[in-house]
Amino acid sequence: ITVVKEWLGHASIKTTSLYVEINIQMKRKALEACPPPTTSSQTEEKPPEWHNAPVLVFLQQLSRKAALC
Repeated sequence: ITVVKEWLGHASIKTTSLYVEINIQMKRKALEACPPPTTSSQTEEKPPEWHNAPVLVFLQQLSRKAALC
């Protein structure tokens, strides 16, 4: 949980623990408040920037250099 805290940039572990300790009713309520997802065929928007080939190549290069413990 401390690693996730750092990834999310939280100052306190208490903030991060809220995400871990959320119960199923809270999750359902949050999901019901969100609009349903749309597919690219439903929208005329261009794809996200990370879908572009140069960005994908860059991300693949980063993952090759990652040191696994």
